[in-house]
Amino acid sequence: MLVTKLISSYIFWTLRHGIPPWRFFQLNAKYFNSEKGYYSKLEIDELIPAQWRVNQTPLNVENKPKSYPVFLKPEWGQNSYGIKVAKNAHDFDTACNDLKDSKINYIVQDLAKGKKEFELFTIQDPDNLEDFEAFSITEVVNNDEDFPINAVHNTNTTYKDRTDEFSADELLKVKSYLLQLPHFKIARVAVKTDSKKDLVLGKFNIVEINLFAPMPIHLLDTKHTSRYKNNFIVKNMKKLAIISGKASKKDFKSFVFYKIVKRHYQVK
Repeated sequence: MLVTKLISSYIFWTLRHGIPPWRFFQLNAKYFNSEKGYYSKLEIDELIPAQWRVNQTPLNVENKPKSYPVFLKPEWGQNSYGIKVAKNAHDFDTACNDLKDSKINYIVQDLAKGKKEFELFTIQDPDNLEDFEAFSITEVVNNDEDFPINAVHNTNTTYKDRTDEFSADELLKVKSYLLQLPHFKIARVAVKTDSKKDLVLGKFNIVEINLFAPMPIHLLDTKHTSRYKNNFIVKNMKKLAIISGKASKKDFKSFVFYKIVKRHYQVK
């Protein structure tokens, strides 16, 4: 229902402003690899400043991890589909054997430091590249799994909107770190850190950047009323429509949506 409301509101505002709704899939197309047909995790990883980067390499059965656990991920993926965790060398060898005939390129990502996981959602301010129109900090909670693969379809995963627990100055600090990334039009950045204080101090690892269809995950917090969600959706989908209209055509890539959907079902 939430996704339907987001899509419906976005389409309404794009049509209201005379903007083709398909422009949504071109918002971050500058970073889309047309040859591979997806947003490459390895390429996006290179855009992350070194102090926040988690080591990840293409999967190679001959190149064993130096420590465990590690996560085996499709080089492109959505909603954590296809991700495997190898807690030891045996798990790694088993996963490699399972994937030996796969047509999907996999990467190996080291375990990120930090006991807490946060999702940082942003929509770029269409009038100011140094600020965000929408910004939220959501804690991802999973107390039932040791090395969880968190996602909306994982019944052990819950989402808690922590944005209001940060002071104005603290929010500015966290925003300043995200502004060191490329100016994504819309994004959700997953980070691992030990505490709220460490997040504010910039002591975190970025484990994932979702650029294709990043949902404002804080809306999944059960504390938010339907009125709050509706107001957020109407306001921000209107802004996103305006951003779509301003997107530079020189960065457009062909068939982004169709290529990614094809890859999605290969992984799923």
